Amino acid sequence: MSNSDLLKELFTKYKLNYDRNDPNSKANDVYVHKHYTIITRQGIQKIEKEAHIYCDINILEGVSSPNNIVMRGVGTALGGQSYVTFASATTENSKNNYYAEIAEKRCRSRLVLTLAGLYELGAFGEDEADSFSDIVKSQRSTSTVAYKGNAVNE
Repeated sequence: MSNSDLLKELFTKYKLNYDRNDPNSKANDVYVHKHYTIITRQGIQKIEKEAHIYCDINILEGVSSPNNIVMRGVGTALGGQSYVTFASATTENSKNNYYAEIAEKRCRSRLVLTLAGLYELGAFGEDEADSFSDIVKSQRSTSTVAYKGNAVNE
């Protein structure tokens, strides 16, 4: 089974929306870029709920400062599988100055996508990098986007 087929299967399992006739729809949970598949914030929340993933995310004290927030996250999926990851937001890697919230979103995206089996297939969370958010925003404002066959609800 190809990565594209596996992604479609997982997108169906997690009830992610993608309107093939309107790839720029704000209701889409998935955006396809020529190099990545990007899951929106609402898509991450759907996956977290459908996969019964619990995330425990905390600021790393002693490492973080007002302009450099580092989060440690532990995610646990139904069945006991767990994963630990870290995420940061700083003046160097975030356009936004609410660093704790950005780091938390990045950490949650990594936990959820890894535990759901999507990360290994090349899917990334919209919040993981400012450039991904920029891609989603530009696709929503563009009239045509090529469909790569990586999403469902066609």
